Amino acid sequence: MTWIGLARIARRFGVALLLLTIASGASAACMRGGDGSAFLLSLPATVSVARDLAPGSLLTNWVQSPQSTDLWECNGGTGNGGVRSIVGDSFNTNSGQTYNGLTVWNTNVPGVGLVVQARYYFTPSAPCAYPGGWSSPWVSIRNIWYGQVCATPATPMTGPSGSQISVALVKTGTVAQTGVISGTVGRAAPVEGQAAGTALESLAVTYDISAVTIVPMTCTTPDVHVRMGTPLVADVDQARNNNVPFNIEFNDCPAGAIVTGTASGMISTVKYQIVPTNGTAATDIAKLDNVQSSAGGVGVQLLTAGGTVYPLSTSPWRDLSQFNGSVGGSYVVPMMARYAKTGTVTPGKANATMTMYVLYQ
Repeated sequence: MTWIGLARIARRFGVALLLLTIASGASAACMRGGDGSAFLLSLPATVSVARDLAPGSLLTNWVQSPQSTDLWECNGGTGNGGVRSIVGDSFNTNSGQTYNGLTVWNTNVPGVGLVVQARYYFTPSAPCAYPGGWSSPWVSIRNIWYGQVCATPATPMTGPSGSQISVALVKTGTVAQTGVISGTVGRAAPVEGQAAGTALESLAVTYDISAVTIVPMTCTTPDVHVRMGTPLVADVDQARNNNVPFNIEFNDCPAGAIVTGTASGMISTVKYQIVPTNGTAATDIAKLDNVQSSAGGVGVQLLTAGGTVYPLSTSPWRDLSQFNGSVGGSYVVPMMARYAKTGTVTPGKANATMTMYVLYQ
């Protein structure tokens, strides 16, 4: 009797082992290959950017992951087969801009976007619309699982499969502050029967970028206070010379050099414009401040060092012509200010405020 009990136990144990083996073999048609499951793409440690560089400018060269053809081994299975990818969670907000037709994703640094493109490698187990090998061309990565799949007809994969991604940073707007960009930019996973917008996420591989410090490039432009003195009403009324010289300063402009293949690394041009805060009282004559002024029939006019009236009415952009981005340094623009008649001149305080805007490109 004891022997029979042991035989029953043994038979039950054998059945349990058999069922366990069968279940394990049927859990999935795909498993990890030999090319790894995490990849680091090394971008430059520091990227210096002219603050107002045009949106769409390439800030880094493209950096690619290895051409991995053995990330997964897939055999058998049912339904459509292929590879899909998805953008990283930290970069899944669309900037609304594109670069060469590719989606530009926002980063944590305002004014800097990320472009991620992908391609895929696998072999269909039977003929389908996709011939096999590396997909071509590169496609923009999305914020849902998307890629290359044999769905017409639904055909599983056979043998090794893989993916490759390529990333770059792109200017999307004004870069006003220093910041660091890093993290997972994308994931890729095989497809064996998963519906559109999904993948076999348990086998996903990750693609990270190294930390990149974004540094905006500008000069310092100190405020200018011009003391106009106390001219006589008759001097202003009769347009006698009351010119007061002053300087506009562009200090501590950084030196740099353009990084080959990109638009980053140097300020190429500096432009400025001067705009009257309260508008103009007459052609090219700034209105006085309402609160701090009591004089009448007068405004403030600017002139170049050569005596040419500065066009305050149109305020065009002007080049800082002596600027040299490869040298940097400090620069001075000499100018003059004077009171100018706009009507019947009456005595009193006469203050005006103007704002200078600067473009670093």
